[in-house]
Amino acid sequence: MQIMICKGIYLESVFEEKDLGVNMSNDLKWEKQCNEVVKKANKILGMIKRNFFNRSKDIILPFDNYSVRS
Repeated sequence: MQIMICKGIYLESVFEEKDLGVNMSNDLKWEKQCNEVVKKANKILGMIKRNFFNRSKDIILPFDNYSVRS
């Protein structure tokens, strides 16, 4: 759907947009953003679980801090 704003200039309507890594929908609900963040966190946890035998706090915490800051 297009909306004319001025003298033949049209804006295109979209249902969702990803800007600066945040998903925004036309109804302003956060459900999709939350689902994507949870999915990404579960992938990282699965990778840690598959690749590290010793999952003590001293070993895992630096990896967790690195992924949060990046």
